[in-house]
Amino acid sequence: MSQRPTKEKAAESRLIAWYKWEFLRRNVNYQNDYRSFMAEFGSWFCKHGFWYDEASPWVSNLPAFTDCFSSRSDIFGEEFKPASHDSAFPPSQKLPPKVRRRLDIYDHCLKVWDLKALDKTFVEIGQLLFRSQVATAQRASDIYHRAEQLINGGYKELR
Repeated sequence: MSQRPTKEKAAESRLIAWYKWEFLRRNVNYQNDYRSFMAEFGSWFCKHGFWYDEASPWVSNLPAFTDCFSSRSDIFGEEFKPASHDSAFPPSQKLPPKVRRRLDIYDHCLKVWDLKALDKTFVEIGQLLFRSQVATAQRASDIYHRAEQLINGGYKELR
């Protein structure tokens, strides 16, 4: 089995990160949290600049997070010691579930979700996006439900 080139892996990784963001930002809980955050701190950011604005003087002067701590004891105190485990009961090696990535349908998930938010019916969405296919309303409905899963936390499993 041949390894994919590094550039291809990096491009796919960026694409997955972008999809994660797009699904997250459509999450109702995230939207509510963001509104609450901006209601409390938005005026400060408007005055001093936002965290995503690299031109903000306060952002560019912050040290990288990894520069702040030299070891775990800096974070947790001197009492920090890794947990020891009885060899008869070793810690479980919980592996992340294998999630089938469907990069080929994520664009459709976002489009269907956004069209449904504009009060379009599945029939209308299906005709608009899947004209050349049969059962377009059912396909739109299925993709909408997949988008709902991704938006409500399934995006966390994308790798």
